[in-house]
Amino acid sequence: MSYQGIALQVTADTYHGTAAELLAQLQKNNEGLRIRDDGGFHVTSDPVTITNETGQRGVAAHFDGTNASGLLAAFVFGETGVEIEVVGPQAVSASLPADVAAMIKSVRPIEVSGS
Repeated sequence: MSYQGIALQVTADTYHGTAAELLAQLQKNNEGLRIRDDGGFHVTSDPVTITNETGQRGVAAHFDGTNASGLLAAFVFGETGVEIEVVGPQAVSASLPADVAAMIKSVRPIEVSGS
């Protein structure tokens, strides 16, 4: 999904571990994708605990790049790991962070009937 130059992508898959472990793995994977001598994305903050609307906890860290900045967040719901990546331009409207935070807080597991 994108909104005013900010892209939000949510990816989920089977995962056995904690949200902090998932975030560390995602960071390690992203570090391995960097192109030599290219700015790439660099995590610029320590992970912090985040909480969604239903009270479930995850972790998030900010990153910066040559032409963009963003946030990488992780939740683990049961045996499902969820990665949330938010990428936007270096300069962002002051009202957008609240909108992005609301989107991240809305991520939660849903019950699917018949499964």
